[in-house]
Amino acid sequence: MTSHNLRGFATSMTGKLMNSDDMMNELRDAHDRLYIGQRVRVDESAAAALARELEGNISLTSLQFLGGNELGSECCRIIAESLKRNTVLRSLGLAGNWAGVEGCAALAESLKVNETLTELNLSSNGLGDEGCEILAEMLKYNTALTDLKISRNAISAAGYQKLVDGFKHNKTLAHLKLTGSQICVLGCKALAEIFRLGRLRSMNMSGDRVGDDGCKA
Repeated sequence: MTSHNLRGFATSMTGKLMNSDDMMNELRDAHDRLYIGQRVRVDESAAAALARELEGNISLTSLQFLGGNELGSECCRIIAESLKRNTVLRSLGLAGNWAGVEGCAALAESLKVNETLTELNLSSNGLGDEGCEILAEMLKYNTALTDLKISRNAISAAGYQKLVDGFKHNKTLAHLKLTGSQICVLGCKALAEIFRLGRLRSMNMSGDRVGDDGCKA
């Protein structure tokens, strides 16, 4: 990997705790993309520094936490609040960062008014059916999101049905990723309704072991 590709990629702090000064150093070199490497832990002061930057930033279009950053619901809430005013960020990756239902709720509230974020990755964040319902409600108001990843979140058929209900009111979502989610037959039947609406361009369910009955749905 060249030094250019490493720009904005916090890997040197793997296993360490990133504070506000560390975050500002990364932001100075990030340009249009910032990647926080796996297992680089982020504290609330770092999240707050990032949020302040996002509110006035005119260049950062992609922000990716690559997993094990231990953001938790509070750091996610801090970052989410800035999205109400940010008009540049296009892609946000928060996979494997313990956002939980509370973090998901904060993000959903911001995305009801945010008009620029098009990609969101909330895989492996313990969302469950409650988090899925919150995202479904967000989809009724959001007018920008095109790509949503919510793999491995312990969502049942009831949660997927809520997602379908939200999608019915949404005009922009085109790509949905649900890999490794162990979707049951009833869940497959619910999700099949999305395809029948004719707006979704792709749904990735690889590794879900849906079986013959799920495929028939």
